[in-house]
This record gives sequence, C-alpha cells and structure tokens, in this order.
Amino acid sequence: MFIKSSNTYLDMGMGCLMYIVIYAGIAYVLNVWMAPRTGADMTQLAVFVAAGFLTLAAGTFWELLKRLITGHDPRAELLARAERDDVPETDGPIIATGEVRATAGVLKGPLSGVDCVAYLYNMYYVTYRMHEGSRRREIVPVYWGYARRPFTVDTRIRALRIQAPPQLDAPAARCATPNDVARARQYIATTSFDEKTGLLGGLGSVFSIMNALSMGDNAEYRKDWKLAGSQQDPETLLLDETVIVVGSTITLSGMWSVERGAVVPAAGAHLVVTNGSRNFINAGKLPVGNRGVVIWFLATTAIGAIIVWMGTAGLAFFSAL
Repeated sequence: MFIKSSNTYLDMGMGCLMYIVIYAGIAYVLNVWMAPRTGADMTQLAVFVAAGFLTLAAGTFWELLKRLITGHDPRAELLARAERDDVPETDGPIIATGEVRATAGVLKGPLSGVDCVAYLYNMYYVTYRMHEGSRRREIVPVYWGYARRPFTVDTRIRALRIQAPPQLDAPAARCATPNDVARARQYIATTSFDEKTGLLGGLGSVFSIMNALSMGDNAEYRKDWKLAGSQQDPETLLLDETVIVVGSTITLSGMWSVERGAVVPAAGAHLVVTNGSRNFINAGKLPVGNRGVVIWFLATTAIGAIIVWMGTAGLAFFSAL
C-alpha cells in the first residue's frame, strides 16, 4: 500500500503540463525579443537554455509565494517535530530517533553474525581493465543478497511501527576476521542462490533489491544471488555487510500514515535509516527549507538573465572589445 493515490499522480501530471506551457510562453517571448538583436543560431540556443532556467525560476517563485502566504516551511517543521519526538498530524514525512526492536523474529548477519532486522551483504573481488587507454577499477560480485523483517523503533515517548522496507544510509562494514570468513562459508553452504550472469545479471539483482525496497506492509523479504559458475572460497574475496542491528540507535526518515499509525511505504520515497542520532542524518534526505527555495530562485533567475544578456548585449559588448 502506497501513501500516494492516483489523484496525486494526476496532480503531478498537471504540474508537468503547466511547466511545459510556461516554458513555451517564456521561450516565445524571449525569441521575439532577442531575434532582432542577435543571429538566428545564437537566438535559438540562448532561448532554449535561458527559457529552461527561467521556467524553473517561475515554478520556484510560485512555491515560495505559497509558503510565505501560509507560513509553511517543511524543513523547519519536520526538524521541530523531531525535536519534540512527535508524529505528523496528517500523512507526511517524519524523522525519528530511537532503539531498534524486532517484532517478527531476528535475522543473523551472514558475515558478522549479529542480531539484526535487515542486512545487505556482498562478497566480491576487484579487477582492473583497460578502457579507452585508461585503467578502470571494477567490482565483481560473487555472492550477494538482501533480507529484512518488520521492526519497531522505540523513541523517548512512543513506539513507532515500521511497515516500510528500510534502506540503510551508511557505508558497508568490512568483515575480515577468521570468524567472519567461517560464517560466510557456512552461509554459502546452507543457502540456495539465484545465479546471475555478467553485468546484466548484476543489474537484475539491483532491480530486485529496489523492488524489495518498494514492497509494502510487513512482508518479509530475502533474496540471495551468486555469479553463475563461480565456486570461490570467501577467504579469497572481500566481504562487506550493512546491517540494522537489534538494540542499536538509529534515525529514520520516512512517511507517516495517520490511519495506520506507522511509517509506511510511499511512492518515490524510501525509508532511509541512519546509524546514530539525528545529527548524523544526511541533509539531502530532508525537504528543502524556505531559505533553500530562495537561493534556488535567485540562482535560476540569475543564470537565465545572464544567458539572455550574453545572447544580446553581451554579444555586442564582447564584439566591440
């Protein structure tokens, strides 16, 4: 179940159509104004690029105007709710920090052996190939997989049910001890793998993982792959693993459903989990605040104006030098 309805997609489609109309209008006005002042080739190029930036500026200005009228700043509001350890009053984004608690049994990290609610592992080797005269580094997965189970995050004042599949926003941990290698051997010996061939096979497994990240509700998921025809010992490979450890403190960024009282899947927005407190969350996962909207509006307007100037007065100015 996704939080966005067909009406949302209709609104998105209408928004795209409106941008196309605005772009066409701006391009027409620029073309009429610039054509007498410069050559035809320069006019077409300048109009094409400048109209794109000015269309972005127009859309950004409209968004900023709506926010100023309503006093709405999504970024500030989201961070304020997180500081109060509160949930949204309506369906929308949520940030929360708390302790991970398994609600449907625990998983074991295939390499580390830790109790967890989700893991992503990769056993691979690195090779180097010549490409267009340069030496290119390539990672070749031999065994890899992903699994998850439902869990709860216990914050200071509430328990948040997590019904969305998590994506861990953290570097993979290298597993290189003899015990890690032994666990990897045991995992390979007791696991049924789907075989993948070459680059296309690897891409297929990536899409499978992305599909797992979009599956809704409390569905458990586990999938393991291996390079077709390969029987390499884990001791000869590099072993990486990413896990969400039971009992660890995490910060999550996702979508809240009032009706279901849970963090749920949302079209176009994965549940992102960061190890540690809210201070470690990636700023790129937060919505753009009003200050960012103002900066983007000024930047797109300035770039569009500079292109128009370069295509008219600027061209004449540099020609006179």
